Amino acid sequence: MTFSPDGTILATASDDKTAKLWNTETGRLITTLTGHQDWVFSVAFSPDGTTLATASHDKTAKLWNARTGELLATLVGHRRPVRSVAFSPDGTTLATTSDDDTAKLWNARTGNLITTLTGHQDWIFSVAFSPDGTTLATASHDKTTKLWNAITGTLITTLTRHQHWIYSVAFSPDGTVLATASAKTAKLWDIATGKLITALTGHKGPVFSVAFSPDGAVLATASDDKTARLWHRRD
Repeated sequence: MTFSPDGTILATASDDKTAKLWNTETGRLITTLTGHQDWVFSVAFSPDGTTLATASHDKTAKLWNARTGELLATLVGHRRPVRSVAFSPDGTTLATTSDDDTAKLWNARTGNLITTLTGHQDWIFSVAFSPDGTTLATASHDKTTKLWNAITGTLITTLTRHQHWIYSVAFSPDGTVLATASAKTAKLWDIATGKLITALTGHKGPVFSVAFSPDGAVLATASDDKTARLWHRRD
C-alpha cells in the first residue's frame, strides 16, 4: 500500500485482482480499480499524485487516473508476473520488475517501452530510483543488487555481498547510501563507490523491507521474526 503525495488518498493492492483508493480522512472507499486478471502485488503514485501504477501477477502493469479511477494504459512486455513499480522523481518514467529476471523502463505518459534492463539471473523483487532520478536500484532473488543508469539503462555496478535473496532496496534521501534487505541482515552501501559500509545484524528471520526516515538519520527494517528495528545511520 502507499499514500498519495498529499496524504489524502491511500492505495491498496490485493490478491482479489483489484487495487482500491481510499479517502484517508474518512476511511471511505473512493473507487475500485478493476482490469487485472490476477493478484495485484504493488502500487505506486506518481510524484504529482495524478497517476497510480499497479503491478500484477498477470504479467502486466497498469497506469490509472488517481482521481477518477480511469485506466490510462496497460504495459505489456514482461513474460512473467510483475513484482514492483516505481516512478522516477520527475514522474516521466516508470520502472517495473518481474519474475522474468528483467526490469523495464516505460514512458509514464504514453505507456511506451523505453528499454529493458537485463543481467539478473533470477526474479527481481524490488526497484527504487535515486532522489535525483539518475540511478536505479534493483533487488533480486539471485542474491545481488544492481545499480543502473536510469537515463540510458546501462549497468553501473553489481553489489554482491549478500548470501541470500534480496527483498527490498531504498535510497537515503540525500542519495549517497543504498539500503538492502535480505535474510536476517540489512546492508548499507556507498553509492559513489559501490562499497559496503556496514551490515546490520540482529534479526532472527528474513528482512523484507527497509526505509529511511525523511532526514536520512534513521533506517527502519521489518522482518519475518515479527519485529521491526530502528538503526541510527553511521557512515
